[in-house]
Amino acid sequence: RPQIAETIKAVVIVDFPERWPGLLQMIVNNLQSGDDSRLRAALIALRVVAKVYEFKMEKDGDVNPRAALNHVVEQVFPKILELNNALEQKLVETRGMDD
Repeated sequence: RPQIAETIKAVVIVDFPERWPGLLQMIVNNLQSGDDSRLRAALIALRVVAKVYEFKMEKDGDVNPRAALNHVVEQVFPKILELNNALEQKLVETRGMDD
């Protein structure tokens, strides 16, 4: 996993968003895939993107860092909320079966 994160970071720093505009949609697709490996990879990629935005944009000065990070949040966080709600529901159902 650390190698995946470092590889994604290297590409995001250089290519995102100009040359990799579909990255956020890829993250969303993987979040919705239902496949644990793809979900894990999407969460790793999201973490990397957020960290790059946190530090890179402050130095570059050409992009408002808050606007860039807000765009990521608007695109991806609704899907994370859906995942959270589904996990909560499964937990409730599991606890109900134990009673």
